[in-house]
Amino acid sequence: MKFIKQLGLPFIPINSNLGLLLLRFCFGSLMIIYHGWEKMMTAERQFHTFPDLIGISSELSYVLVVWFENFGAILLILGLFTRINALGLAFTMFVAFSLFHHMQFTGPSSGQSAFAFGFAYLTLFFTGPGKYSLDYLWGINSTNEK
Repeated sequence: MKFIKQLGLPFIPINSNLGLLLLRFCFGSLMIIYHGWEKMMTAERQFHTFPDLIGISSELSYVLVVWFENFGAILLILGLFTRINALGLAFTMFVAFSLFHHMQFTGPSSGQSAFAFGFAYLTLFFTGPGKYSLDYLWGINSTNEK
């Protein structure tokens, strides 16, 4: 029975705020490095040809995606306006998964990373940024944690 209890790792303190900080940092950084930066650096080529998946124009789609994948991700890492940026990133990823990757998890145009990113951002939308954030420091945090 003691072995079963040890599987719960009771000797490691639970810190959900640290977990939220790590989630924000990891998924925000990965978004910038592997998605946002490349789109921002190829603006000349992509601005007028970016996929208009939801019917708002290629240019507006490009601006919104680049905004959320770079500046929204930076704000997410800092924990500033976390919930709105997480919602924007989740929406972006679910549009990419469903309309660009056609909900395929495997194959040449697979969208499993967009799916995983989308749920990470959705998690941050529902949980908020945690105590280790600028939202919490400045009283923007909409969770009731003290």
